[in-house]
Amino acid sequence: MYEIMSADEAIRLIRDGDCICVNSFVGIESPVELHEALYRRYQRMQSPRHLTVVSSAGFGVWDEERNAEGYIREGAVDRLICGHFGAMLSTKKLVLEDRFEAYIFRLDVFHTRSAPRQEAAGSAFESRT
Repeated sequence: MYEIMSADEAIRLIRDGDCICVNSFVGIESPVELHEALYRRYQRMQSPRHLTVVSSAGFGVWDEERNAEGYIREGAVDRLICGHFGAMLSTKKLVLEDRFEAYIFRLDVFHTRSAPRQEAAGSAFESRT
C-alpha cells in the first residue's frame, strides 16, 4: 500500500544501517527534499548512521551545501554505490581520500539487472528472469 507523506515523515522511517536507493540522473529527478530532510535530521540527532546509498547515476546538484553532500560529508554514510560522482563535489573528494566504501558501476549495469528482456533491445547481456 502506498502512502503520500512529507519528506520529514519519510525520513523518520530510515534507521541506522539502512540501505537507501534513489532513482536519479545527476540533478534531474533527484529527491532533493528527502536528502535535505535527512541531513537536517542527521544534524539534530546524529542519526541515522552507517547508511548505504545506491543510485543508478550520480545524485549531486553541483553544490557542496545541498542534497546528500552534507550527511555524506559528516559521516552518516558507510557505503555509496552509484553510476558516477561527477556532480557530487565534496563526496568526490571523500571518495578520493578513501573515507568510506564507494563503488561506481556503469549505468547499464543497473538497467540490465532490472530489465526483463534486454535481448529484445539488442543487449549483449542475458536476461535472468
